[in-house]
Amino acid sequence: MHFSRRTLLKAGFKTGLNIGVTGLASMALPFSVLGADNAPEWIELAPGLALVRGAGSNVLVNWGSDGVAMVDGGHADYAASLMILVNEKTGKLPSLLFNTHCHQNQIGCNPVLGLKGASIIAHENTRLWLSTEIISKWEGEVYEPLAATALPNKTFIYDTQTVQFNEKIEYGVMNQAHTDGDIYVFFPERNILFAGDVVSPERYPVID
Repeated sequence: MHFSRRTLLKAGFKTGLNIGVTGLASMALPFSVLGADNAPEWIELAPGLALVRGAGSNVLVNWGSDGVAMVDGGHADYAASLMILVNEKTGKLPSLLFNTHCHQNQIGCNPVLGLKGASIIAHENTRLWLSTEIISKWEGEVYEPLAATALPNKTFIYDTQTVQFNEKIEYGVMNQAHTDGDIYVFFPERNILFAGDVVSPERYPVID
């Protein structure tokens, strides 16, 4: 039998297999598949690691002795309920946040966490897009720049980075991907790769 990569990713998500590709699949499913009308849903993947879906985008939460890290922040409309949920489950608010790219469904928690002094990690191009007015003709929307406190405060351009926060976390740029500032976040000890909107098993990703 022949299985496409998309079929494998979908099958892995449905069966809940505890392997790296399933971690990738569960974080790559489009928001429409995950239920846009529902409140954020907490799915514990392993001790100290959970997936939250239904917050505008998939969000990965990691917690431990160093605090709470979060990969992507969902949409601003869900920021309050997402922060309540994370605080209830972990006892803390995130002090480390990754923005995988500049779109609205990924940066919704930047304002609240930035004001609280969280480290916000992103590619330099993501910071640049978030600091300027964006006129999106294909959406018919104009996005105002974020406040200075909500902008990523730790950026990089080309090299792969590593941070020790609860565990080893690697992150790096994905060139010529979904935007010009896409990054991946990889948890090597768990074989979990978070790739934002670059991976889309139901369709080709939108190229911005």
